[in-house]
Amino acid sequence: MTNYLEKYKKLCAELTDATNKEEVKQHNKAMKKLAKLFYEVEKQEDKSFFMELLEDENPRTNTLVAAHCLGLGVYEKEAKSILKRNSKIKDNPTVAFNAETTLEVYRNQGYLKF
Repeated sequence: MTNYLEKYKKLCAELTDATNKEEVKQHNKAMKKLAKLFYEVEKQEDKSFFMELLEDENPRTNTLVAAHCLGLGVYEKEAKSILKRNSKIKDNPTVAFNAETTLEVYRNQGYLKF
């Protein structure tokens, strides 16, 4: 059985602010793998591991996971709460921007698609 919790944590740990060429490559590589993981998880019945990931102390991790939750239509209340909270992070403007933008797109469209 696949350990999605660990896969998400590992890949989210590889995400960066993408401020230079090396970071951009690393970030894009991790995002491609996370996109594949999203579609793999979409087929799974049990998505309860998302709750633990939403509570992860790494805001980059729980921001991305919140977006995936909204895209899958699971734990939407919790996901929106995480994104709202993370959009106000002052010491990490990249995460704050990602959270704010994700929430805005979700509000405007009513869904997220990956």
